[in-house]
Amino acid sequence: MNTQDIINSLKSVLKPDRFTHTMGVAKWARELAFLNGVSPDKAYLAALLHDCAKCMTKDELADNIKKYQINLDADALSSPQLWHSYVGAFVAKDVYGIDDKEILDAIYYHTTGKADMSTLCAIVYLADAIEDSRSYSGVEKLREMAKESLWDAVFAYTERSIEFIKAKGCIVHHDTLAINRRQK
Repeated sequence: MNTQDIINSLKSVLKPDRFTHTMGVAKWARELAFLNGVSPDKAYLAALLHDCAKCMTKDELADNIKKYQINLDADALSSPQLWHSYVGAFVAKDVYGIDDKEILDAIYYHTTGKADMSTLCAIVYLADAIEDSRSYSGVEKLREMAKESLWDAVFAYTERSIEFIKAKGCIVHHDTLAINRRQK
């Protein structure tokens, strides 16, 4: 499937606001890739597909977790809002024909990030957080920071995300907690 076919497919399965978000993430991912020596095409493709399973219901996601035999840890099992990223990596491979492990990892970890993530993974993780339709307090500062230092912006966003998740009384996934321990 070529890029335009993927865009057309996503436009047909995602809600309009989710499709707009997806295209914004792809735009930012391409820009951050240029700035960080990563293939802009790979970043764009990973970003296009990062939410390819977001349109699924909780039951559909659970069915796909079983279908693809995705082994989720306790943190992930207790956080259904993360499931679309895990299932999305398998959908990207199975439905969209993506076989690049780095792209699939970027999709899989786009919600949590992880220690020792690749630069491509960090780009998609951050682009998802700072694309133009995001309007939370501090997002403008993160956008500017991302243009100067991807990793500083990743760490700053992760700290903000951890505080936000804890304030909601939710479990912070251990992969997200591990990001701050990463040295770049």
